[in-house]
Amino acid sequence: MKTRFVDYYFSAGLRWTLALGSAVLIIYNLVNNKTGFFDLILVVANLIAFSTKYDLTVDNDKKEINDSFKFLWISVKKDLVNFQTLNRIIVRKEKNAYMANSRSRSRQVSYNEYIGSLEYDNGKTIELSRSIDYDSFTAEMKSVAGKLKLEIVSDN
Repeated sequence: MKTRFVDYYFSAGLRWTLALGSAVLIIYNLVNNKTGFFDLILVVANLIAFSTKYDLTVDNDKKEINDSFKFLWISVKKDLVNFQTLNRIIVRKEKNAYMANSRSRSRQVSYNEYIGSLEYDNGKTIELSRSIDYDSFTAEMKSVAGKLKLEIVSDN
């Protein structure tokens, strides 16, 4: 049984904003008979935005994990890992902070980042997902755990 997890490189908001903005500009250019190189650039930018993604496939029958990065639907980087057993999903919370500077003042901005990893063969891990949105991250990890029939363990 194969279980597949896809994480797009560009956010959904960016992808759809680019698509709608490009559609408006291309239609405007078609109406005014100004089609050309700029329209081609917009189409290529949309293809890149919608095709660039991380793809992780866990095949329980073949006992392998296929971790790849796809650009224009072509696997650019691909790692194939064989495993004996899938142990659990480990969830970590990291606190991050940085200084936000403006002309009048500077202040520290802090946020939490949630990281989900799949543990296999008693200690080896592969990262599944990172997010700063707790609700979507929790839903995604519960879905992954349900598909793989694994428990979720907090590392903190």
